[in-house]
Amino acid sequence: MSGILGLFGTATHSYAKSKPTHVYQFVAIQGLIEQEIALDIFQRISEQAQLNITVSPLPAKRAEHSVFNDIKDGEILRIFEYGKNNPKVIRVPTPYYKLRTAVFFNKNKPLQITQASELAQYRVGVVRGVKHTQVITRGLNNVIQSNTTEQLFSLLNSGRIDIALTSKIDGLMTLNQQNLHSISHQEQSLATLNLYIYVNHRYPQMVNQLEQAIVELTRNGQLQAHTQQSEQNILGIAQ
Repeated sequence: MSGILGLFGTATHSYAKSKPTHVYQFVAIQGLIEQEIALDIFQRISEQAQLNITVSPLPAKRAEHSVFNDIKDGEILRIFEYGKNNPKVIRVPTPYYKLRTAVFFNKNKPLQITQASELAQYRVGVVRGVKHTQVITRGLNNVIQSNTTEQLFSLLNSGRIDIALTSKIDGLMTLNQQNLHSISHQEQSLATLNLYIYVNHRYPQMVNQLEQAIVELTRNGQLQAHTQQSEQNILGIAQ
């Protein structure tokens, strides 16, 4: 996926309002643009919770493996389904961001997809390990996986796939970076998913701290304001 780690800082971020003695180690999916927004928002949440947390980027599968095997203490941005089959994590109940799955296609072959079932008639490309596109393409036999969004759009540009599925922000940023004008996207999102923080089962008390922080920041309007500013920073580059 598009590599913009460092837009809001270095690849590893440490956030703390005070100086707690214990440092928790979280992970994020490497290179996913929404993770940059999530990191910025998470800074405010962890400050509110008075937790000292470092966040390191890893490929999606490695990130999940590290939390499942008790190597890391949590992950900052995953969909609801992530926790369904993973007994080693606890979901912070309130989501703190949303992800919109977008349909990208060649401009010379425009199409309109209104529901996921229509994907069955096309060759569909996704980025390996990204849960929201795995969920929406589950059961399809025509799915091709790539390692990055750049590779995904290369497949689309060359005609090897008909549709590329990724988030809108990730797709727009990648197209801008690659200076690709032959690819367009469908304005209507195919799906909108809530995104959550997940904590390793060893730290149930941290779930409550993060939940209280999200609820309070939502109540006073700071979470929405911070999110809008972070998105504007990204979209200003992507447009």
